[in-house]
Amino acid sequence: MEQIQNPKRCAGQAIAGGILLLISEIFVLIGNLIYFIPTGAPANTYLPSIIVCLLYIFFAITLLTRKRNFLQLIPVALIVIYELYTKLTYFTGEGAKNIDEVLRDYGFSGIEIELYNLAYIVSALPMIFMVVVIILAATNRKHTLCALPGIFALIGFALNTLVLISFIGRILDPNLLFSQLNLLSALGILFAGIGIGKPAVEYNLNGAGGSLKGVYGHVSMGAHIAGLFLTFGIYLLVWIYRTTAALNRDESEPPRSPGAKLALCMFIPFYYIYWTYKSAQRIDRLSEKYGETSNMATICLILAIFIGFVPPILIQDKLNNIIEYENGKKSPIHNRPGNIDAADELKKYKELLDAGAITQEEYEAKKAQLLNM
Repeated sequence: MEQIQNPKRCAGQAIAGGILLLISEIFVLIGNLIYFIPTGAPANTYLPSIIVCLLYIFFAITLLTRKRNFLQLIPVALIVIYELYTKLTYFTGEGAKNIDEVLRDYGFSGIEIELYNLAYIVSALPMIFMVVVIILAATNRKHTLCALPGIFALIGFALNTLVLISFIGRILDPNLLFSQLNLLSALGILFAGIGIGKPAVEYNLNGAGGSLKGVYGHVSMGAHIAGLFLTFGIYLLVWIYRTTAALNRDESEPPRSPGAKLALCMFIPFYYIYWTYKSAQRIDRLSEKYGETSNMATICLILAIFIGFVPPILIQDKLNNIIEYENGKKSPIHNRPGNIDAADELKKYKELLDAGAITQEEYEAKKAQLLNM
């Protein structure tokens, strides 16, 4: 199996970024609707923030498709235009001056006010750099900027956290925290930038002229287990997508859509259990192809019901073995040198038996010895 790069598709991190942004922006959208609408506030006070949330959601959906094109540029560019307009209006008009006076009335020092203004400025930088990353990726230009949107998003989160700490005990008005970045969205931007900036690594089962079957599925077991336990379920969603695609190498059934299966696992109760069972069936068939006896489907079904974190470990371990067989890094059971040597030796002793050089008892004894190796 040959690994290749597909410049038309984003790397797997784009899926993680899309999921994180989708979750965070849906919560922000719901929060805005709950906070503003019952109060009877004028639409112009909350409508722009709702539109920005919808643009982020649109961007997140484009990430879930993993296609690298200029469609991703539309929501991001509109967000950047909004951010630049609000920042310029804030600092060139009376906004900054009025906020400074309010903060001084609450006892904020000059340094704390400057920190607040800095946090407000930095909140515009992630999506500005995202525009650059999208353009460079869509034109297939190599660059090292893909992490910058996430880096500035995390810096913005850290600055806003410091501002929030300053507010505690003085003022807790959420309207003063313009465009506050939370950790979930900051990580989403980080993964989104990396995913867009890097082309997808895929595999080709049939050599250079064969058809693509999906993303490459080998994962270090240490990293896999750490991801399952340390990412609060985020890595599991990425793993479901990648594993669905990787298991499409089983051609005994029609290929499954990774995006569709991920959506079903996310939003349909108990579908993950069914997905686990069907994935384990594919693992069993692929294992048997290389001479390994595998009966994981029923075991994984039971474990998915009662101990949900165990099947991903079992499935990934088996999938790693299959990929190593395909890449020649590990010999399949029916092709291992020991088995080949035993067959050759048995053939030689059969020839000796036919020639009368050894007795039938000696041949049977040697045959039993070789077959038990």
